[in-house]
Amino acid sequence: MLFLPIISFSQGLKGSYLLFIQLNKRITINLSKKHFSLEEACYIYVGSAFGAGGLKSRVSHHLLKEKTQRWHIDFLTTSPYSEIVGVVYFIDQKVECYLGKLFSSFSSLEPVFGFGNSDCKANCDSHLYKIVKSK
Repeated sequence: MLFLPIISFSQGLKGSYLLFIQLNKRITINLSKKHFSLEEACYIYVGSAFGAGGLKSRVSHHLLKEKTQRWHIDFLTTSPYSEIVGVVYFIDQKVECYLGKLFSSFSSLEPVFGFGNSDCKANCDSHLYKIVKSK
């Protein structure tokens, strides 16, 4: 089991976060209107937690393998082939879309177009990025 220092967070802390997710086998995520084919790779998911539960509640939810699937990312994190291998927090910072747009400009990160950004007001390409191995 991976230990992340989310336990020490107070319930009210809000902010943005990155999840580093290792996918150990190619999977397909079928949603009602979208289908995503994800290759075996490491991915970065950009999220935010400004609701009542804050970062502690949101990231704890992502760490569960068995849960109600509310968001696109839940369909990835519940896969038996995925593992969250790291988390970065941006406390009291609304940088989800800033990071999404920044990541889209990196040649080493490939956006999974339309994943996790259905409620995005900044027109991000994605909130999930595959880390591309350099040649």
